[in-house]
Amino acid sequence: MSNLNTPPKDKAIEFPTWFGHIRHMFTDEDIDHMHRHREHFPGAPDIDLSDYDTVKKQWSRIWSSVEDGRMPKGRDPWPSAWVETFVNWKTKNNFKKGIPLVKGQSQSLRQPARLRKDVETMPESEWKLVVKAFKGIMDKDASNDQDSFFEQAKIHGDFCEHNNPKYHAWHREYLYGFENALRKIPGCESVTLPYWDFSKSFPARLQVAPFDTYKFPHDYGRKSAGYVTERETSARIDQVSEQMVLPFVKRAKAKKTWQAFHGRLDGAISDSIIQGHDNAHLNMGKTIEDSTIAAFDPMFWFFHCNWDRLWWEWQIEVGATTRNGLLSTITKYRPNDPTKETNSYLAFIDSSQAHYKTIGPFNRTTIETVDLLKTYDTDYETVEIDEFFEEDVFSVKMAAFEKVRIRSNKANIRVDGIDRTKVPGSFTIYLLKNNEVIDQRGFFQKNEPIKCHNCVENPIVFFDFELPINEVSDGTFSVEVEPSDKSFIGDRIPMEMLGKPSININLLLTDEF
Repeated sequence: MSNLNTPPKDKAIEFPTWFGHIRHMFTDEDIDHMHRHREHFPGAPDIDLSDYDTVKKQWSRIWSSVEDGRMPKGRDPWPSAWVETFVNWKTKNNFKKGIPLVKGQSQSLRQPARLRKDVETMPESEWKLVVKAFKGIMDKDASNDQDSFFEQAKIHGDFCEHNNPKYHAWHREYLYGFENALRKIPGCESVTLPYWDFSKSFPARLQVAPFDTYKFPHDYGRKSAGYVTERETSARIDQVSEQMVLPFVKRAKAKKTWQAFHGRLDGAISDSIIQGHDNAHLNMGKTIEDSTIAAFDPMFWFFHCNWDRLWWEWQIEVGATTRNGLLSTITKYRPNDPTKETNSYLAFIDSSQAHYKTIGPFNRTTIETVDLLKTYDTDYETVEIDEFFEEDVFSVKMAAFEKVRIRSNKANIRVDGIDRTKVPGSFTIYLLKNNEVIDQRGFFQKNEPIKCHNCVENPIVFFDFELPINEVSDGTFSVEVEPSDKSFIGDRIPMEMLGKPSININLLLTDEF
């Protein structure tokens, strides 16, 4: 992690926190050294210096090592101010997690090779290159050229990396490969993929050829050759962005831990970035709501470029632009089983579980995708830093903390136990109070989830609805599930087909004081 974020070496911090100070005192070399130490000595204690819970648990052992200079290994000992800061974290601040104090500054002073810009404000000369590049790959022979638009879009349909820890990493690599295909068009060697900022109106540039529609040259998925992509009107897309996407984006950017930012990972509340993503897919058009053919709508690429930008913004804001920086924001052990590592943690370490480590069909690993600048030599022209964080909350059912505080003004309604493999494709879940719809959530997945390894490995999903506590104190709640593909069983799926769904109304807890 950047030295710009480390505490001062000449003055102790009286009330330090994990996110603001302590994690920055351990370098990547320190963290890697302790990982190697345990590999060489299997009986040694697990001292993962990137993990909050481990550092808290092993505080005494770490303190004795830094206090007498035995750690860091092979480098100058910690200054006395740092040792005192580390002591203060326990004795004066009770191991508080706190909030990140990282400023949203560039991680490099040099100009990256690729600078992705806002599609609406990109200079006309650069936009013309984007138009030329898209036309070029759309005109390529779709039957045998892997760089053709048709073959590139098929990759998304052939793989399913959604609602799991690899989602962001997989799509970052996917965008980079697509951008490489654009750059192979003669004269477009410097082109970069612009992003569509959801806080603005749907760009006029995406409403004209070659970005308004795409005609299938061959059969694919459930569509025949000649199929023309379908999307909602620009007015409807703007409405979806404002009401069903941006609220979740705002909530996600205010989170300080990885699981809370993503949502629906390792039991974390689902109302975060992935819920905004799924809501957008299910409400912006017939093509983009279908996981198999979503990438054939040209707007998909500008749409997903922005999701990657939002991830990068969050990474910069919380100091998670390196592997170990990201790991310092990940809850390592499962709340309901502290002996087992979370799927999120396994996804970003050198895991023996190959399906977590690699990103098919690409050669890159999840670990390599974390540092956008270092790995891809890429950055975004506009990175918006809010410098605002809210508490990461968990429902009563999922909480397993030594101390907790109840957020008395909010309650969480969790619809749990939905077996996604029983639904033929993406679907919308509606929350009803006294038989009237009061909220809804989208879920984006493959058309045949029973044939998807990711869906089968993670079949049971849940949805969270955060509401003022006075709105859940009276009334009868129920749930309806609407499939995008209504040819299977109609516009509603009987609840008995979906496993054993349940509705749990819980208070929200935080482990912050």
